[in-house]
Amino acid sequence: MTTTLNAAPSETTTVDCQPAAGSARMAPGPLKLYPGCPWRRGNHGKPTPGGFYRKDNLRRLWNQIRKGQGIQSCHLTDPGHPDHVAAGAAPTAQPRECAGSIALVHRETRKIQDCLDQGMTEDSALLRYQQENPHGLTKRGLVFWACQRTTLTNTPLGEDPIPEIEPGLVNDEELVARLPEH
Repeated sequence: MTTTLNAAPSETTTVDCQPAAGSARMAPGPLKLYPGCPWRRGNHGKPTPGGFYRKDNLRRLWNQIRKGQGIQSCHLTDPGHPDHVAAGAAPTAQPRECAGSIALVHRETRKIQDCLDQGMTEDSALLRYQQENPHGLTKRGLVFWACQRTTLTNTPLGEDPIPEIEPGLVNDEELVARLPEH
């Protein structure tokens, strides 16, 4: 499936909405933000195996999220990565998607929805979002999250619909804001 997204009359992006390379099936069910989540502000700078709490690592992860480069697993639940095991993932754990990364995406898409709620057209809302959030979701990222990861009337449009997260997580002040791209 392909989707075309117009940010401005002179700008068009066509994105193939197939599963991202390396996307792994995740365990089902609502996600919660674990105390050790790298997206929690209180964890930044703490020494860990794999350097999960370093700003450069979070920036790297945010750039993957914003560009729609795939699903991020919760490092404490994914034994498929040696650095996740070193950070405490049990060898028998079942991978879960990172609730923190999903909350960040919800925050970003809510900004576009706020523009639409003010009566803007879709193109105007997207253009305003891109102007006000140059380090926010890219057009490709928006299409990934809207096309591949969305569920409509309980039917997944993509292979891995966005999972539910615990109530209130999107507004959790302890959760870090997205990071600028470098």
